[in-house]
Amino acid sequence: MDKRTGGKASRNLDPRIKPALASCAIALLTAGLVLGLYCHRWYRVAEAAQHLDGVQAQVRMEILDRPQARYNRYYYPARVLEINDQEVEPFLIRLSCGEAFYCVPYDIAETEVLFYRFPSEGLYSTRNAQLADGNVLGAYCSGYEVSTVPRAFYPGESMLPAIRSLLERAISGYLPRQESGLVQALLTGNRSKLTPSVYAHFSRIGCSHMLAVSGLHMSVIAAFFTLLLSRLPLPKAVRNLGCAVPLFFYLMLTGFPPSAIRSYVMFFLYLLANSLGRRPDSLNSLGVAVLVICLTNPFSGGDLGFSLSVLATLGIVTASRPLHQTLIKPLRRFPRLRRFLRPTVSAVAVTLSAVLFSLPVQISVYGGFPLLTLLANLLMLPLLTALLLCSLPFIMAVSIQFPTAAVEPLALCCGGLARLELWLAERLASIPWGYITLKDPLWLLILGLCLTTAAIPLVMSAPKRRHFCAAFAVILLISGSGGVLHHLHWKDVITLAISGDRDTSCVIAIQNGHAAVLSLGGSDSDAAEELLSRRNICSLDAVFVPQHSWQAREMARNLFSIRSPGKLLLFSDQYVGQELRLSQTPIQFLRREEQTISLLPGVEAAVSQEGGQLTLGLNGRTVILDLNGKSSGRCDLLITHQPDSLVQASVTFLLQPEWPLSEELTNASQYWLIQKDTPVYADIYPDGQVRIAAYPLDR
Repeated sequence: MDKRTGGKASRNLDPRIKPALASCAIALLTAGLVLGLYCHRWYRVAEAAQHLDGVQAQVRMEILDRPQARYNRYYYPARVLEINDQEVEPFLIRLSCGEAFYCVPYDIAETEVLFYRFPSEGLYSTRNAQLADGNVLGAYCSGYEVSTVPRAFYPGESMLPAIRSLLERAISGYLPRQESGLVQALLTGNRSKLTPSVYAHFSRIGCSHMLAVSGLHMSVIAAFFTLLLSRLPLPKAVRNLGCAVPLFFYLMLTGFPPSAIRSYVMFFLYLLANSLGRRPDSLNSLGVAVLVICLTNPFSGGDLGFSLSVLATLGIVTASRPLHQTLIKPLRRFPRLRRFLRPTVSAVAVTLSAVLFSLPVQISVYGGFPLLTLLANLLMLPLLTALLLCSLPFIMAVSIQFPTAAVEPLALCCGGLARLELWLAERLASIPWGYITLKDPLWLLILGLCLTTAAIPLVMSAPKRRHFCAAFAVILLISGSGGVLHHLHWKDVITLAISGDRDTSCVIAIQNGHAAVLSLGGSDSDAAEELLSRRNICSLDAVFVPQHSWQAREMARNLFSIRSPGKLLLFSDQYVGQELRLSQTPIQFLRREEQTISLLPGVEAAVSQEGGQLTLGLNGRTVILDLNGKSSGRCDLLITHQPDSLVQASVTFLLQPEWPLSEELTNASQYWLIQKDTPVYADIYPDGQVRIAAYPLDR
């Protein structure tokens, strides 16, 4: 009875439901397969090495690539082969050291290191991002002696770093530093040559994706080779193969970033369908690309760039065409104007669809978004496309070693376009109020209402446009009221923004649109500029450089190239340097004795301990900056790099060193560990209430 009933029910199912059920079953099986691969890879590779956290040992390892210079340190990808003269199952680490090794990729290096685990807070944590790159642990080079052994025979993989290095040196030989760094980032994926100010400008206007090899770069290069091969009398399949092969070599040259792999797989499926005379489906191609990447590397989901790339592509595939039709529809009565504006409207539709689909992840991770994204993409994408199209023949001519007279015109064209791109990014980044921080739930509500109102015309008939206009006017009124409430909410609130680690760190005090940058050791001017940009700070009142180090002076010089501080505070026995003297910034020299200095309007700081302690009174709360690790006393908030500081504080912000801390300390609720790329904000309200939150930087 039951069997007959069940069979009859299955036969009576709606024919439209059966494909949906089959699709759901396939999706569940695929998700289960990817999850199983993730668990297998985690327990086989990552979990097996976690017991080395905090272990200091002599390691024999294989250097896999040239170092990336960041935060005044060098970072190597390395494969561990032996630990304390015992062979182990090889695993990858991210090696941090103060000086570069005298070696080439795939040489064997032996030194003493200290292993540590990456921070694992959140979906897009440092650990997940490093796992996506293959690194299961971090290591700090703690030994003073490093021995390198060249190989007798190098593997085939060593050719890629060598070719990349040759191309980068050739580009640097023809172009200035900043223009060379931009071209190298576009062609080889190496962003270490970009100055901090350049990356800060692109991040502020929402164009940092232009500096990372992604679908945009792959599309331009594919268009270049398609146009080149279309002039030849070749069969369609041969032309498609001739376009796919150079793209694969470009993918290998850039190191197989997930976002570029996604673009290559989609383009390869397009070429395959075109060769077979079939119509390609972009949505299915995107799904296949994500599946291929997750099957080959189950940790790819933790890469923020890959997630944003997939969401932006999904928005372009599904929403760009309806949005384009909606935007172009009011111009149907003006055919000439419609024909003239069609490319611009198409670019606006593509940019808006990509931004809207990636907006939830961006807000949840960064706590805000740049307002200039649409304008910046419209202005800079044509220049970037022209720069890429010009850079390809330039790099080909350099690789074939054309005569200098033939290469120089291409180099001049690339340099001019790169300089124009950098200049435009700098001008756009200087526009005030270009970044909105959505820490307040009120702004999230206003954003949701605006997006909902903007989506109404897509499904609204023509007679109801008046209702839409009325609703839009209400939204504008609510937004204006929200701006007033936001101003009243943050009036007289003092924010301490703390970023960096033991080597590169900065502390910024912000109140009522004014800010003062306080340096701890070698400060990170890149982090300082991005923190100032996020809070839309136009007035930088003071920069205090308490430490006598070249890193701190370099921070001040970099910051002065972007901002114009009201004054520079130095101790009288510090070396100033000609660059700082010629910066036209007033310099106030301090004595190494107890004194009071003015940082912001109504905010003063007491200097004691011969300049080693800075005490601030902020809205009834006492804040101590332990500059030399010898401070003592009591306070509400303490900022230090000493885990065993003598200061008794309710909350301690510990500038985390490279080596791991004890389990008791890291689990203590009164400690906030300051990590790279994740600044901590402490908002001190006029009534003395303190709220603390952390948001990562966009780097």
